[in-house]
Amino acid sequence: MNQAWFRTFIVFALAIALSYHRFWGWTAALALLLLLGALFKKEQAWAALSCLMVLAAGYAYTELVVLRPPVDDVTGSAQVSGTIVSRPRLADGRCSFVLETDEPGPYQKRLQVFCYFNADLRKYQRVLMQGEMRRPDRPGNPGEFDYAAYLEYEQIYYLLIVKEPEDLKTTGSGDDWPGFLEGYRARSTALIKNVLPADAAGIFCGMLLGDVSGIDPDEYQEYQKTGIVHVFSVSGMHVGFLALLCSLLFKRLGFSKRGVLVGSLAILVLYATLVDWPSPVARSVIMAALALTALYAGRENDLLNSLGWSGLIILLHQPTALFQISFQLSFLAAWGLVYLYPRWRKALPDKGRWMDWLLIPLAAQAAVLPLIAYYFNILSPVSLIANLFLSYLAELVVMIGFLFLLLGVLMAPLGALMLQLAEVLIDIIRWGNHLILQLPGAYLWVAAPGPAAIGIFYTGLYLLTRERGSKRMGAGLICVGVFLIVICLPASFFNRGQMEVVFLDVGQGDCILLKTPRGKFIMIDGGGSAFSDVGGRKVIPYLRHRGIRQLYWAVNTHPDADHLVGLQKVVREIAVETVCVPANLAGADVYKAWRNEMNSRGAAWKGLARGQVLQEGAWSLEVLYSGKEAADKEYNNHSLVLVCKMGDFSVLLTGDVDEEVLRGLDREGKLRPATVLKLPHHGSKYSLYPPLYSKTRPRYGVISAGKRNIFGHPSPLVLEAMQDEAIETLRTDLVGAVTFRSEGRGFAVWLGPRETLLEGGY
Repeated sequence: MNQAWFRTFIVFALAIALSYHRFWGWTAALALLLLLGALFKKEQAWAALSCLMVLAAGYAYTELVVLRPPVDDVTGSAQVSGTIVSRPRLADGRCSFVLETDEPGPYQKRLQVFCYFNADLRKYQRVLMQGEMRRPDRPGNPGEFDYAAYLEYEQIYYLLIVKEPEDLKTTGSGDDWPGFLEGYRARSTALIKNVLPADAAGIFCGMLLGDVSGIDPDEYQEYQKTGIVHVFSVSGMHVGFLALLCSLLFKRLGFSKRGVLVGSLAILVLYATLVDWPSPVARSVIMAALALTALYAGRENDLLNSLGWSGLIILLHQPTALFQISFQLSFLAAWGLVYLYPRWRKALPDKGRWMDWLLIPLAAQAAVLPLIAYYFNILSPVSLIANLFLSYLAELVVMIGFLFLLLGVLMAPLGALMLQLAEVLIDIIRWGNHLILQLPGAYLWVAAPGPAAIGIFYTGLYLLTRERGSKRMGAGLICVGVFLIVICLPASFFNRGQMEVVFLDVGQGDCILLKTPRGKFIMIDGGGSAFSDVGGRKVIPYLRHRGIRQLYWAVNTHPDADHLVGLQKVVREIAVETVCVPANLAGADVYKAWRNEMNSRGAAWKGLARGQVLQEGAWSLEVLYSGKEAADKEYNNHSLVLVCKMGDFSVLLTGDVDEEVLRGLDREGKLRPATVLKLPHHGSKYSLYPPLYSKTRPRYGVISAGKRNIFGHPSPLVLEAMQDEAIETLRTDLVGAVTFRSEGRGFAVWLGPRETLLEGGY
C-alpha cells in the first residue's frame, strides 16, 4: 500500500519539531542519513530524496512562519481594543478570554485577558480595555503545566490583567454568521440547562460541545482514572457519527450523491465552528471530507493517507499545533484505529463482531498509552472495560445530542424529550464509571516516561503488527512489558543510597521534599494561597511526575496558610503514614479539623518536639526548635527548625522564625556549619541575623519566595548580608525548583523544571 502522504506528514512534523527546538545537529544528521540512503540504496532513492525535500521544506517553512517568543518584554499599563475570539469563562468571580487586538505588532496581536471580576461578555464582541500587560510565568517545577508554552502554541505571548469593571467597555457585537452561530449555541445550552439537572447538563454539554466547565472536578477526575475522559473532548468520534447521521438523513430526504456530499460537509463545518475547531475536530472533518469525496467519486479512500493529508493541512495552517496535547492524542488514536486495528484484526482467527468491539478501543488506547502516562501520569488497566461498556453509551448520547442540535432546539417539546432520554443514558454512564473505579487496581499513578522508554514502547507496538507467532511479535511484547515495568516502578526504587532535598517553587510559601537513602519521602510544608490552588497546580503534579504515591511523613512547620494549605491538599491526594506538627500546637484548635480528617483516613498524628531525631543509617532529621511554650496566634516563631544530615552534607531548615528565635539558637550553640541553608521567612528583613550566615557558613542559601510578591521578599538587606559572606543564593522565584542529592560526601545541584545541572553530578 502506498503511504506517501502519511510518510510526508511524519517527516514534515519532524522538521517542525527540529526547527522549533533548534536541534540543528539532529537535523544535519538526519539530512545526511537520507542523502546517503539516496546514494547507496537505489531502490529507495526516490523515497529518501522526497523525504529529504520535505524535511528541508518543513524546516524552512517553520523558520519563516512561526513567531519566536519576544526577547524584550513590553510590560506595564496598556490600553487595547479588539474582538473577543474565545468563549468567556467565568470562575471564582473572575472572567477570562482571548482577545484579537487591533495592535499592529505581531506579539500583541492576541492576548490572554484576565478580569478580576465577573463580566457579562460574549464571543465576537468588541471591547476596549485598560490593564496591566505582562508575560505569563514559566513553570518552576518538573511536571508542572507549562502555561506559557501552551499560550505560545496558540501564538499568545502576553497576558492582560484588568482589575476594575470600569476599565472594560464593550464597543460593539458580532452580528455576522459566526455571531448567529454563537447565539444558536447559547440557546441550545440554555435549553439543556433548563431541562436537565445541573450535573447531567454539565456532562451532556461536555460530551456534545466539549464544554467541561459544568462538570464537578472530582467527577471529571474519575473519568480520567477510568480512561474515558476522551468522551468530553470533541473528536473524531463526534465527527464520524455526525457524518454518518447526515448521510443517512440526506439520503432519506432523497438528495443526490452530490447533495449528500455538499449537505454533509456544510453540517460538519457548522458543527466544527460551533465547537471552535479544536485540532481533533479539524483532523476529523478533513478526513470525513476526503472519505465523502472518495465515495462520491467512486474511488478507494486510503485512511492512512487521509490521516497524513489532514495532519499536513493543520500543520501548514498552524505548525505549533504539533505540540498541543489534543493534536498528539487525536492523531495517535486515529493512527491506532487506521493502522494497528486492521493489522491486529487480520492476525486474529476469530472474525466475530465482538472481536471488533474489543479491538477498536484497544487499538486506540494502546496508541495513546505513553502520552497519557507522560502528560497525566496515570495508567488505567480498567480503561478497556470502561471503553467497552461506557464509550458506546456515550456515542448514543452524542447521537442524541446531534439530533437535538439539528431539530430539538427548533422544536422545544421534541428537544426536551431527547434530553430526557439522554439523561437516562448519562445516569447509567455515571453509575457504571463509579462502579468500574471501585475494581481492584483500577488505576495507578505512574512516573512520567522519558523519550527512551516511549521509543521502546512504540517500537514494541510496531513489532506487534508483524505476523502472528513470529519472533518479532515476541520482541514487541518484551518492549511493551519493559515500558510498563519502568513507569510502574515506585519512586523509592531510584537514587537508592542517596539523600535528596528538593525546594519546590510554590510561589510565596515553602515546600520541601526530603528523600531518605532507603527511599522514604518526607514533605515539609506545601505552600498555599487564598487565591490559587498551589497544592493542585504545583506540588501534586511534581509528585505525580516522579511517581511518588506515598509519603512517610507530612510535616507542617507552622499553620500559616502559605505553609499549610498546599500540604492539606497534598495529603488528600497522596497517601501519608504520619502527619507531624509542632508539639506545642499538636492539640490546638487551629489544627482540629485537619487532625480529625487525618485520623479518619488512618494517618497518625504526631507532635515534634525539640531534640527528637528520625534516624535511618547515616541519615538523620533532627528537630532543633519546636516553638514557644505558650502558644499564640503569631505562628512564625512556632515554626519547626530542622536539620537534615548525611555524612558531610547537611541542610538547615528554618521555617519562618525571626531574629529572636535565631538569637536563641545561637546562644544554645545550634547554629553549626551546614552545606545548605534555607533562609527563614522567605528572606524577610525581620529574620535578618548576620551570625546565622557567618556561623553556618553554607555553600548555598535557598530562598523560597513568589514572583512579584507584595511583601518585597527577599529583603535587599538579607541579600547583601549573604553576599558579604560569599554565600551563593538560589531563589525559587528566579530559578524554580532547587534539588540537592548527596551520598554523604559530595553533592549535586539541579535547577528548574528541566533540572539543569548547576554543580556536581553522579
